[in-house]
Amino acid sequence: MKESNVTYLVLRSRRRITIPLNICDELGIHPGEDLEVEVINGALVARPRKAVALQALRDIQKAFKRSGITESELQEAGRRIRLENKEDICEGKKALKNKKGSLDWETFKKERLGL
Repeated sequence: MKESNVTYLVLRSRRRITIPLNICDELGIHPGEDLEVEVINGALVARPRKAVALQALRDIQKAFKRSGITESELQEAGRRIRLENKEDICEGKKALKNKKGSLDWETFKKERLGL
């Protein structure tokens, strides 16, 4: 278990604090980087946003691993859906141009595209 090194900070006018260099180094953050800040059980918790994003990515990767779906399968499904949507949209636009008993655009979007 890591030993806790308590550091005391001062809340300055305009509600600003300075994070000591050793803490910035430990977190891998630099001036100008975004932090996510929240209050948990009365404690102020700040995390580098890049660390939050990386954790979210790891969580997504774990979920995919549990699902048994590979990244390439997901990408292929996305390509197929985009192509189908593109074809449906093109078909809808042609139907508007032809107007030979075909659906108007709003009806087409609702019935065929579910929009």
